[in-house]
Amino acid sequence: MPTGTSQPLRIALVYAAVGSGHMLVAESVQSAIRAAAPDTATALFDCLSRDPASSRGGSAALTYTGAAGSLYNALWGSKLAGAIGRPLASVIGAAALSHFLAELRAFEPDAVVATHALPALLAVRDRRAGRLHARVLASIVTDWQVHAYWPRRGVDLMCVPSEAAALEFGPGGLQPTVTGIPIREQFSAAPSREATRAALGIDPDSRAVLVLAGSRQAAPYAALRRQLALALPPIAQRADDVIVLAGDEGYASEVERMLEGSGRPNIRVLRYVEDVAALMRATDLAIIKPGGAASAECVACGLPSVLVGPAFGQERANADVLSAAGASRYVERPAALAECVVELLGDASALETMRRAACSLSRPDAAARVAELVLARAR
Repeated sequence: MPTGTSQPLRIALVYAAVGSGHMLVAESVQSAIRAAAPDTATALFDCLSRDPASSRGGSAALTYTGAAGSLYNALWGSKLAGAIGRPLASVIGAAALSHFLAELRAFEPDAVVATHALPALLAVRDRRAGRLHARVLASIVTDWQVHAYWPRRGVDLMCVPSEAAALEFGPGGLQPTVTGIPIREQFSAAPSREATRAALGIDPDSRAVLVLAGSRQAAPYAALRRQLALALPPIAQRADDVIVLAGDEGYASEVERMLEGSGRPNIRVLRYVEDVAALMRATDLAIIKPGGAASAECVACGLPSVLVGPAFGQERANADVLSAAGASRYVERPAALAECVVELLGDASALETMRRAACSLSRPDAAARVAELVLARAR
């Protein structure tokens, strides 16, 4: 039920755990809301986590990393497919994800903040039907372009990463607000490169590469890990330091076994690191798959990146936007990955140009900005 002015606000943050980016963005906004309004009640809801009929996030991620990638790419970029798909997803999703909707209603939110199009569509449908009484429905686009499946009507706030993304909506209708992609608070601070290097034991003059090879879900990283198996040895020959953030114990052990007897002590394998921002500030170049949240974290640190394909849908859009801006290079073939990294490590001017381009895209206060907008509308 809607709260009065004397009651603490209740804000639900909803996402779909397809990859980890949507969840990280939701968590970042939740933290920003708590910092700005400590008495606000917040809750996270993964729309794919409850129902037996729902698809689990790791399997769903295969639609944009596996054999279905080309079809997904075509549908992702089609306005016609989006116009047809939005109502279909709303109806089918409401039936398949009924437990998610029941839990969301039971929370009685004043505002619902969606970081994935599917729960955004479901919240719009439920409010129109009078079952959800939230005063505010907000959508946060977590990639560098806006696909056609995001709801175009029925939301009160649409947050997008850039002015270019805002132009995708055209005149009339829903007018988005440019906030950037919300990222974790650790990326808002700016300790010096020298301090972070000293803390990590990296020589001030060394050429250091950071590899982000995992997160809370391993499935989306399968292609990147296959390419790294071939690319890491030649990269380590050129770089002074290579830090591999493995993300899970199984992959970390696999890389360590691969490196046994290689004579490459300059490659460090890390399991889990809380302060990823420190790693990014201490290194010269990142190797990542082209996810929205990870790339937004890189640009917040002014870190040039090499984006590893194949990429479809939102990941290909991210690669196109970041490459066009000059902040990243995009490669698909394993041989091209090593060649690209080695070339950049030998070209300080190119890395500096990429660093400046990354800084021009940076909006490290995006989470705080979204929190401010949602709270202002919900009060």
